[in-house]
Amino acid sequence: MLGPMDFANHPFARLCACLLAALLLTLAAIWRVQRAAAAVPSASAQGRTARRLAWLYAAGALVWLVYAGYAGYGRFLTTPALAALVPFDTLLSLALFIAAIAWAAAFMVQLVLRLLKTEQQRLG
Repeated sequence: MLGPMDFANHPFARLCACLLAALLLTLAAIWRVQRAAAAVPSASAQGRTARRLAWLYAAGALVWLVYAGYAGYGRFLTTPALAALVPFDTLLSLALFIAAIAWAAAFMVQLVLRLLKTEQQRLG
């Protein structure tokens, strides 16, 4: 039976830590977009569009996370020996790449949400 400190020696520990890092960074990007969408008043057409756009972004970011996680880390899940041979910086670089794509898309969506908010304020 594994004790609490034995998880660090497990062959998939570094892989799980990097997947968790990618998940948390992607969820932070989704949260930021949802917060930006909440800033647009919901009673207007721009508010409904902002919320729909934010939920579409959330779905797309999660699909990207699953696809990139499987495509990037999937080959390391076949054998524990292969997972143990991969350097930690390679695994971490992949997690940061996945998160960077999600954050780049989040910044673009936030720009559109800001334009929707400005349009809604201009209309009254």
